[in-house]
Amino acid sequence: MRPGFHDAILALIKEKFAGASAKDKLCIISFDEMQLKPRLAYQRGDDVIEGFTDHGSLCRANACADHALVMMVRGVSVTKRWKQPIGFFLTSGTTKAVVQQQLLTHVSTRCRQGDGAAGLGEYRQHAEADQTVLAMARFAVPLLQPHIKSEKFFTLKSVDKIHKQLVSGTNYKLEVSLVETGCHQEAGPSALECEPADRPRIVTCRLVVYDQPWTGRRELTKHRCTRPVAAHKHKGHGKSKTKFGKPLDAGSKRLRAQFGEFVRLFNRTYPSTEEYARRMRVFGENMKHARNFQRMERGTAQYGVTKFSDMTVEEFRATQLGLDTSLPRPAPDGRFRQTAAIPEVDDMPTNWDWREKGAVTPVKNQGQCGSCWAFSVTGNVEGQYFIKHGQLLSLSEQELVDCDTDDHGCQGGLPDQAYKFIEFLGGLEEEKDYPYEGRNDQCRLNRTDLRVKLTGSLDLPKNEADIQKWLYKNGPVSIGVNANPLMFYRGGIIDVWSFLCRASAIDHGVLLVGFGEKSYPVVNKTKPFWIVKNSWGADWGEQGYFRLYRGSDECGVQDMASSSIVA
Repeated sequence: MRPGFHDAILALIKEKFAGASAKDKLCIISFDEMQLKPRLAYQRGDDVIEGFTDHGSLCRANACADHALVMMVRGVSVTKRWKQPIGFFLTSGTTKAVVQQQLLTHVSTRCRQGDGAAGLGEYRQHAEADQTVLAMARFAVPLLQPHIKSEKFFTLKSVDKIHKQLVSGTNYKLEVSLVETGCHQEAGPSALECEPADRPRIVTCRLVVYDQPWTGRRELTKHRCTRPVAAHKHKGHGKSKTKFGKPLDAGSKRLRAQFGEFVRLFNRTYPSTEEYARRMRVFGENMKHARNFQRMERGTAQYGVTKFSDMTVEEFRATQLGLDTSLPRPAPDGRFRQTAAIPEVDDMPTNWDWREKGAVTPVKNQGQCGSCWAFSVTGNVEGQYFIKHGQLLSLSEQELVDCDTDDHGCQGGLPDQAYKFIEFLGGLEEEKDYPYEGRNDQCRLNRTDLRVKLTGSLDLPKNEADIQKWLYKNGPVSIGVNANPLMFYRGGIIDVWSFLCRASAIDHGVLLVGFGEKSYPVVNKTKPFWIVKNSWGADWGEQGYFRLYRGSDECGVQDMASSSIVA
């Protein structure tokens, strides 16, 4: 331990704890025992205290500080090195001495606090629900639905009892009242905004939500709900502590300001004041959906305003998707829909990106046309041609929209059918020879301009580890996903609860181009992800791409993976 460091701790404690109570003295003794555990020492040349290191914006300040208190008072395990954020104490120009003083002052102050300060593993009761408590309650609501004996969705009515326990994170032990809505449980994220039924029933649930904000980990660890009862029979009827009003309506100043900024940012014009007002209402509803996705997000994804924010969900699905799984998939015939052989990989890298290898064309834009399937196919063929022939060609999606009569152009299609029809057509032209229009048109195929021919196609196993191996060795992969979170996606790694992005509801064709891992060294964890190329232009998502959590079939990522075989 750095000389003088422990002395500084004890001196500060003695100063802060003059006339300390018995409980305070116990805290001091526990803290004093840390001299036996040499885990707090400055690393030379680094603004880091070993045992407490900055984790930046991923850590909420109060949570970092509170958890730092517990870990310092309890002592740090001799057998396991613990690195913990002190982002709360770091400001521009902060020196190590200032960090030390601020940290120790905060620790000793928190150590002295009595009622209302959850610490040292005790549950403490709180009278009112702050925004964090409300977030925990809302987080639990959709997860409780399968345990409520009803087909209807029950939404949050009130938070009636609150206890907090500070551990490696925080346990929120809550008693909540849920009220029956008119929506079915299968309504998905929109159910969170449903209004109570005319004669609603009430459910009381006791639950514990564990939250570790610096890692993004949040779990419903315990729950127990009563049977639904009529509202007038509910024991908490009329006595709720924290009630929830309706969200901002379309006339609110805040909504008007947000929509005005959207109109300016995306250069929107509307033909009438009535249409402007209608689109503002749509925008307001979409912002509710975006907030719901943010509440349910377990990864690092951010949701909010995008260029689709003034479109209804129905308009979005009709014009921006287009993977039609109702179309019959062609039967395997020995050449098309062959089962892909998975290579053995002994040297799998942590990160791999075919964009860096030159196998991926710039992001394209399908416009107001449900032709995602064509972009997924051409992206795969472009990559396969590059890997086999060493030349990257931008190929024509419009050829498939116009000429592939097995698929339905802007009304949808399927990659398996498209591969086979490309062979029937004789190949694909380049984009420059058959440019994209974003609408159905007559087929204008010029066979003299055909550049890339196919001899078959492959189906990849429904297994992410196998898809990763194949992609690493062979190139980008055509896939289908459930696009539910993508309308409001702004960036980050998507990891939502499965009921918000069911693998059984794939509706959008995209292209896997790589994989990687996001590291969280503070807690010795990683979050693996896929890199996915979309076809909505470079002004969407992460310059036209998005990232999906890898390892749990997120949004059906493993369920429709395929590739062409290029001649």
